[in-house]
Amino acid sequence: MSSVQQCSLDSLDSLLSEYYASIDTIRKSLPLNPSRTRIITLMGAHRCDEYIKNQLENKYNNEKIFDGYWRDLHKAFEDRITDRLTIELSKRQREVFVSAETPEEIGRFDILLITNGYGPITLHDCPTNKSIAIELKTGYSWSIEQLERYLWKVGSLILARLVTADAVVFNRTKLMSFLIDSLEDRIARAKRLLEGDVKTVPNSDCYECRIQDCQFNRSRTGNKNNMVLVKSEQFHRTPEVMNNIYPTVDKTIELVLMELDNVTQTE
Repeated sequence: MSSVQQCSLDSLDSLLSEYYASIDTIRKSLPLNPSRTRIITLMGAHRCDEYIKNQLENKYNNEKIFDGYWRDLHKAFEDRITDRLTIELSKRQREVFVSAETPEEIGRFDILLITNGYGPITLHDCPTNKSIAIELKTGYSWSIEQLERYLWKVGSLILARLVTADAVVFNRTKLMSFLIDSLEDRIARAKRLLEGDVKTVPNSDCYECRIQDCQFNRSRTGNKNNMVLVKSEQFHRTPEVMNNIYPTVDKTIELVLMELDNVTQTE
């Protein structure tokens, strides 16, 4: 790692420490004591401060219930990548610890690889540049906010999308400028909230907001159906999607091996 890269990494780590401290202060001020992950996720995904404040100060059942189709498809995808990874890494005698559904303070990694050995190990026990995460998407959606959070913790993140049978690498070092700029904005916003400067920002959240006396509220009152069912056309595409599994697995593992080679070259 060059001195410039190390300086950028140090800057990011310093900003993360400052951000976590601000989030923890916000957390202590709230009656429901929400998790750090929940606060970070809400603040990253939503633009209106009033909406976020209301969500954190009240206990709402906002959780969407997804059709078991998506859960089962995701698990099949995850299992097959994990199995193939284990086979390919063993063939190459690579000392990599692989775990699935790995919880961290910034979210849950679908698959996490740490290059410090075969035995159980956590991100706290190794340098960031020795870790690779894989995020699996069965549909078309994805989240920059989620990928950004994950890159606070790992050196590389591979996004694998089943429906398009493709995968792409997000490298922490190459995205350092973006990560630092975004984190500086996150810190400024957290400090503003701590100072009581809460902004109302009308946006798409207005259609599901619980603040009924807000002039921008566009939500419909009454019972809401939180069940998300697979659409008929998506269900009938299942054979096609199943045929995408192994091509996507192969592309993902190809990228994993390339990233592992990069780790070896920088050691």
